Amino acid sequence: MKTGLVLYIFVSFLLWICESLKCEDPWVLLRRNCVLYEKTNMLPWKEAQQTCEEYGGNLISVNSHREKQALQRGIMPRIKKPNELYWWVGLSHNRAQARWIWQDGSFLSLRSRYISRSPWAAGEPDNRGGNELCADFHFSGKCSTKTAVNENHSFVRELRVITPAPRQTKTTTSSNVLSYTPTFVSTLPPETSVPLQTSEISTQHEKISTQQKTTSTSNITKTSVVSMTSKSQTKLEPLAKTTTPPPKLTASTVSASKPYKTTPAKLTKPTVSAPLVNRIPECPGVFAYGIQWPATRIAATVKQPCPETAGYATWTCVPDSGWKEQPNLTECSSSDIQRINKMVDSVINHKSVPTTEDMVSIAANLTESVVTSYHMTAADISTSTAILHQMAKAKPKNVKETETMLKEVVKAGNYLFSKTEASKNIEADDKERAASDLLFVMEDTALGMTDSLQTTASISTKTEKIYVSLNVLNISSSTQDLEYNNGEEGTSFIIPYSVLQKYKIDGLVKAVFMTHYNLGNILKINDDTVDVEVASNVVSASIAGDKTIEFPLSPVIFTIQLSRTYGKAAQPLCSFWNFSEGVYGQWSQEGCNRIKENATHVTCQCTHLTNFAILMDVSGVKLTNEHTQFLRYITFVGCIISIACLALSWITFQCVRSLDGERNSIHKNLVFCLFAAELIFIVGIDRTDDRVSCAAIALLLHFFFLSSFMWMLMEGVHIVVLLQQVFDAAKNNMRYYYLAGYGVSITIVGTTAGINFKAYGTEDFCWITTDQWFIWSFTGPVAVILIINTIVLMYALSMVCRHSAYVFAREKSQQSNFRAWIQGAFAVEVLLGSTWVFGYFFINESTVVFAYIFTVLNSIQGLFIFIFHCLLNKKIRFEYKKLAHVHVRHNSQSSTKSASFKKKDGSYEVYVSTT
Repeated sequence: MKTGLVLYIFVSFLLWICESLKCEDPWVLLRRNCVLYEKTNMLPWKEAQQTCEEYGGNLISVNSHREKQALQRGIMPRIKKPNELYWWVGLSHNRAQARWIWQDGSFLSLRSRYISRSPWAAGEPDNRGGNELCADFHFSGKCSTKTAVNENHSFVRELRVITPAPRQTKTTTSSNVLSYTPTFVSTLPPETSVPLQTSEISTQHEKISTQQKTTSTSNITKTSVVSMTSKSQTKLEPLAKTTTPPPKLTASTVSASKPYKTTPAKLTKPTVSAPLVNRIPECPGVFAYGIQWPATRIAATVKQPCPETAGYATWTCVPDSGWKEQPNLTECSSSDIQRINKMVDSVINHKSVPTTEDMVSIAANLTESVVTSYHMTAADISTSTAILHQMAKAKPKNVKETETMLKEVVKAGNYLFSKTEASKNIEADDKERAASDLLFVMEDTALGMTDSLQTTASISTKTEKIYVSLNVLNISSSTQDLEYNNGEEGTSFIIPYSVLQKYKIDGLVKAVFMTHYNLGNILKINDDTVDVEVASNVVSASIAGDKTIEFPLSPVIFTIQLSRTYGKAAQPLCSFWNFSEGVYGQWSQEGCNRIKENATHVTCQCTHLTNFAILMDVSGVKLTNEHTQFLRYITFVGCIISIACLALSWITFQCVRSLDGERNSIHKNLVFCLFAAELIFIVGIDRTDDRVSCAAIALLLHFFFLSSFMWMLMEGVHIVVLLQQVFDAAKNNMRYYYLAGYGVSITIVGTTAGINFKAYGTEDFCWITTDQWFIWSFTGPVAVILIINTIVLMYALSMVCRHSAYVFAREKSQQSNFRAWIQGAFAVEVLLGSTWVFGYFFINESTVVFAYIFTVLNSIQGLFIFIFHCLLNKKIRFEYKKLAHVHVRHNSQSSTKSASFKKKDGSYEVYVSTT
């Protein structure tokens, strides 16, 4: 009975939901809203939006992959003519805020462009040239921006039927504004009377927009959600205008009070106007620096115990930026870091302007402490960064003092970056937060050192992680652009003269150029739904002065070298690290466009100065999870079979005495190297957790794969030697083969490791990195070996054909043997060579086809060698038959059976007799 009642209630609820989701014809339900496809009434974008507003709606907003798919399914059947391929959607560019905004009030997330199933065409929406103000939807399912806003297109009208879940959106604008999307339930004709029911919602989780241009912070924050109780909500007609005031906003939390009444009104495009301080009434709870910080009201400071030391950490919830400011973690730091922090306080408190000597001494102490520290925590990194930032307060008196101080500061920053990247005790989020803080501090400190310099100067210093070039230029007598070119780093900047004029002080411009090596390993996009990676070093160009200045008419042009080569399908994205986005900053493309590119460099232009990098959109290039898992399965099964076949081949070559000889020894070494390489490959190729172990695995793989190619070459050389020593076959050449087979590999691997041991092991696999062309320490020798071996085998074959008449006149079988050996050597070369040829293309192109070909060929090498050198070898087949030969002796007088073993010609015969 109870079950039936529950089922009845559930079914009734579903029927009620379905009834409430109906849209009146010709409107159709698309996801959570009613939409109307305006196919014949083609209009420019603005007129299309105005038409939608007259009926209480907007052009449709596409906020997810599912919405894109649903929209595409709705449009496809309606396309009958070529001019119906493009449809306007409700995305437009707000020039004042320099952001793309949907008509439902939500901002376009830049990350949505990187999702592998993005609704946008590659690189869109880019607003190239600053005049692409709206977006269209192509029938193929891809969106793009249109330069001509007056083009006539079909469009899709949207009315929101179901209240979406409230969500918080971060807004970064020049006026610090607050954004809120009205909650639309439906649209009613003016004569319809419907009872309304309201409920309060705190602005802590709402995006707020209002038609007011300014808002007082003393008003009460309140908003309402309207729920309908009449079926007349599905009647869609133009709405009457009302003068109902919008809810007022404030930063305070909503308290229990009388709900604010609303009535249906004409829905207009949301505006943004309230101060940023009103956006959040409190900072949300967060786990950072190894400490759980509770939700904290604006302007309040929270105090939490340190996780590893006896002390307390404090963090203030700042009105304009929430948790963006650094907490005070001094008491959570090590005793050595606390000692240096006291030195800084002592110097700053006793001297209005600290001397260069004092600050150099502090920086040197900080460097020593960081270098000698075995276990650095997030608190140590944070406090050390804050100490480093104090270096900007020193004012060097001359160029020499500036150079001395710059070197010490860069040295300290270098080790802090290294410790941050290498630490296993710091969470990934804390690493990214620390790297973002360090990035800002290094730039700000370097610029601070130029304040007291009033003469032209050029100072540079380089460490493992950072390169800095500090320049003071006199442009009073020049009208040329500033060109900075660091050929060694593969970086160049062109800053227009008009931009330099904005920063000129007494005819001087003070510029700092920096390169941060491998910083993309920390400042990466930590999102499993995106296929974007940092593809270059992080480079920065900054000029002393107002950092908020933008120059859309005279953009800065820069060129960055890629860390490695990418396939043609990859799309480079000119990006910068935006400190004001996200919790502690994130990558953005606002104001940046790609000009040109090649296989190694990308040239971009941006309307501002900051920290730049190239992000590579590899959606459609990187393998999907489905392909990756299937390839793993193929690799595992194939390698197991290959390893078993290689082991059986080695046992065969080792135990069958009739095969003894130099050629057999070469085969044993070839099989051993492939066996070791395959075994290490299947066990350790993805053991990337431990950096040292991963590097060791990559080094061993490099050695054994190279050795297998060298022994393949030795077989070809041995055939030529046999042909030339046909009458002197007793001479032993194995010592030379061993020297070449393993000596060359040891030399190449040792040289590579000596140049840079970090070339072994990557984030994804324990193999040689493609950075700085280190992969050529494998592909280069392999290519040379394949070429040489081909020449050797062709020469051997020509010798057999030319001299067969008199050299092999007495022994025709020897000629056949040589030809069989050459064919076998060719076959092995084709297998090994084609495997790594496809492997090379897979590394560079990363296509699915190359991935499968490489995986299959790599997995069947052992099976192929066993078949070709064992099963197809007449002598070995004969030995196999002898090994398994059974002689059964019948004796009709008795049914008693007995068995005996006898050794004969290197094999065992089993005799079974019946008595």
